[in-house]
Amino acid sequence: VAYELCDKLTPKTCATVTDNVTVTSVVSPITESGSIAATGGIAITTVLSNDTTNGVASTTSNSTIAQSGTWPTGISLNTTTGAISVAAGTAPGVYAVAYELCDKLTPKTCATVTDNVTVTSVVSPITESGSIAATGGIAITTVLSNDTTNGVASTTANSTIAQSGTWPTGISLNTTTGAISVAAGTAPGVYAVAYELCDKLTPKTCATVTDNVTVTSVVSPITESGSIAATGGIAITTVLSNDTTNGVASTTSNSTIAQSGTWPTGISLNTTTGAISVAAGTAPGVYAVAYELCDKLTPKTCATVTDNVTVTSVVTPITESGSIAATGGIAITTVLSNDTTNGVASTTSNSTIAQSGTWPTGISLNTTTGAISVAAGTAPGVYAVAYELCDKLIPKTCATVTDNVTVTSVVTPITESGSIAATGGIAITTVLSNDTTNGVASTTSNSTIAQSGTWPTGISLNTTTGAISVASGTAPGVYAVAYELCDKLTPKTCATVTINVTVTAVAIVQSPSVLLVKEGVFNDVNGNGFAEVGETITYSFTITNTGNVPLTNVNIIDTMVGLVISGNPIALLQVGQTNSASITATYVITEGDLVALSISNKAIVQGTSPNGAVVENTSTKIVDLSLVAGELVCRIEVFNALSPNGDGKNDEFFIEGLDCYPDNKVEIYNRWGVLVFEREKYNNKERAFRGKSEGRVTVGQSQDLPTGTYFYILKYSDFDAKVIEKSGYLYINR
Repeated sequence: VAYELCDKLTPKTCATVTDNVTVTSVVSPITESGSIAATGGIAITTVLSNDTTNGVASTTSNSTIAQSGTWPTGISLNTTTGAISVAAGTAPGVYAVAYELCDKLTPKTCATVTDNVTVTSVVSPITESGSIAATGGIAITTVLSNDTTNGVASTTANSTIAQSGTWPTGISLNTTTGAISVAAGTAPGVYAVAYELCDKLTPKTCATVTDNVTVTSVVSPITESGSIAATGGIAITTVLSNDTTNGVASTTSNSTIAQSGTWPTGISLNTTTGAISVAAGTAPGVYAVAYELCDKLTPKTCATVTDNVTVTSVVTPITESGSIAATGGIAITTVLSNDTTNGVASTTSNSTIAQSGTWPTGISLNTTTGAISVAAGTAPGVYAVAYELCDKLIPKTCATVTDNVTVTSVVTPITESGSIAATGGIAITTVLSNDTTNGVASTTSNSTIAQSGTWPTGISLNTTTGAISVASGTAPGVYAVAYELCDKLTPKTCATVTINVTVTAVAIVQSPSVLLVKEGVFNDVNGNGFAEVGETITYSFTITNTGNVPLTNVNIIDTMVGLVISGNPIALLQVGQTNSASITATYVITEGDLVALSISNKAIVQGTSPNGAVVENTSTKIVDLSLVAGELVCRIEVFNALSPNGDGKNDEFFIEGLDCYPDNKVEIYNRWGVLVFEREKYNNKERAFRGKSEGRVTVGQSQDLPTGTYFYILKYSDFDAKVIEKSGYLYINR
């Protein structure tokens, strides 16, 4: 640059010279600070804002800028605008960043300065909504799904979460996953729940937001099945048993139920208890019934489901008992009277009946009426009879029961009359001729008969044949005699009837006779088993009038020396009458008797007939005194009872010791003195008496003799060929 220097004279003097001025470049970048949230953006609008270049404000026209050194990731310098930007997600903090300011001269002049960029923390929880049924579950998968923490998506790695405030019971936040869960049974509704989102820095930055959780109503009626017999009752105890209302078990407290649609007749729902009932008599089958389940909210939520009710067939035959006499008839009017079929009274319209198993002969079931009939003559007793009751469905259902039919005994003796002359004989052949026993004709096979009360002397009933006999000499007249007819059951049933026997007068040809049976018993006074002088023998005399007229002044004559007869003559002995108590005798044993080892004597009985004739009979008795050392030597002992019924016990007339005396003879007489059995060489075996007639013309040969008392006479030759006679009573019991 040239300048002129002049003095102040006049004229002035001037001179010009040139100086050199050098202007040096200077750039002045000024430090500054900027701040921005971690969500990112421009922290400093331009770093040039307070810089100067060569004395003037720095601009992009006179200056250039550039990052100096390494800048933190996420922070950058825009060299065109001079802006410092922070990328979203840059970690909060204060960052020192250097940049270089240069002028645009050549050569350029540059200077560097450091600015401070502060990135501030920011958490942004975003409200959201979720819904779940009251059955429970996850309403919001994670509350972090739309949240950001310091500019990036919130995660469990960069953030923590926690419930804020009090949350409703049943709704909870899983702080690990961020899920909001609703417990089953949580009441339906919309719930506002707040949570706090925090970053993981120190100090941490937090923010709170409210989410909305909607719990929706849900009723879940579950189908089920129940079964009940057609007799009726509760098929399903409660339809609520497996249902749920808003996530909890359905009850009458939280739910209502009602039939849905039309239900079959006889099947109903109890809306208070939930029970499905089936009325007795409802037809068997499978019934689909629908019901509606509702919660008790406003508005209510409802759902319908169908249950299956099975009504099963059931037949119930009830045992009963009936009774009918053996004369026959209907014992039970109908077996259906107390039976039920599928819950209602059994009838021939809804049921069938049939005999089950084998029924006793004479008892039958009328399958049309149900009556059980008993045929006349069916044996009395209690009969168990089974029948089958079936319904008329397909397939049919059946059941069997046993009824008891009692057939009662009934004996019906019918009065009748008979007549016979006083000479005696059978007035009535058999009183059984018109009687019935248990519905059939009475016989000696199914019945027994016996005299009832006291019968007149001379009139008797033969209990084996049923004949009523009149003894010869019975006074003429009309006699009422009663007999008892019994069946042979246990217990027996009996009935009595009176019949009339007329004895007509007739000139009687007297035929007096008498029978004597003498017995002797040794009296061993000192009990030493030996007969001794001075000991005694007691004799008894059984006297029977075997004629057709009464005898008077019946007496015993016995001339044996030393025999003392006691008693009085029998004043009157009727026809057929036996007397063994009026007259006895005693004999004292002598030395001579002991030498002979036996005592034998003969007695005579005498009686007088109405026309004065004297009749007599004799009986000899030998008493064996051969008692030696307490043992009997071929001692005869008669067992005077037999029961010829084939049971192997006492079936024959047994005489002990008779094997020693094969030369013997046995005679047996009935009460009339008639010989009914006679046998020589009697041996207790094949030649024994077994209760059959083998000795007279008035009783058929080999015919069983009736129960009663008989008389035997035994004659045998001893070792000295001496004939010895024993006699006594014999009783037959059948």
